[in-house]
Amino acid sequence: MCKNNNECILPVVIAVILGIAIGALFFTGIIETGIIVFPLTAGIVFAVITLILLYNTIVFGNKKETRECICEYGRCLVGGGLVTLVSSFIALTFVDTLVSGAIVSALLIGFFGFGLILNFLSFAYLLVYLINNNCYRKNEYCKFDNE
Repeated sequence: MCKNNNECILPVVIAVILGIAIGALFFTGIIETGIIVFPLTAGIVFAVITLILLYNTIVFGNKKETRECICEYGRCLVGGGLVTLVSSFIALTFVDTLVSGAIVSALLIGFFGFGLILNFLSFAYLLVYLINNNCYRKNEYCKFDNE
C-alpha cells in the first residue's frame, strides 16, 4: 500500500479551478447542452480505457519501478476516472433535463469537468514520468508497507 502520496495536489487544484469554470460556463449558457454530449461520451471512453490500463499495469506489472510510478499517480487516475464515469453517466441519463441556468445541471457538468481534467492531467503526468524514466529513481514520496 502506498504512503505519502503528494503528487496529486497540483492536478487536483487545476481540475477544481477548471471544473468550476466549466460549470459556470454551462450555467451562463455559453456551453450548450447539445455541445456537452460529445465530451460526456468521450469522457466515459477515456475513463474506461485509463482504468483498464491502470488495472492491467498493477496486475501484470512486475517491475518495482513501475509500481512506484503507479503509486505516485494511481490515486489521481482512479479518482478522476470514477468521478468522470459517475458524473457523465448521470448527466447522460438526464441529458433531456440538463438546462443552462439550472444550478443542479451546472454542478453536474462542473463535477464532470473536474473528473475529466483530473483524469487527463494525471494520465499526462504519469506518461511524462514514464517517458523520462523518473519512475526508476528512489524517492521518498512512495513507500510500500511490505518493503
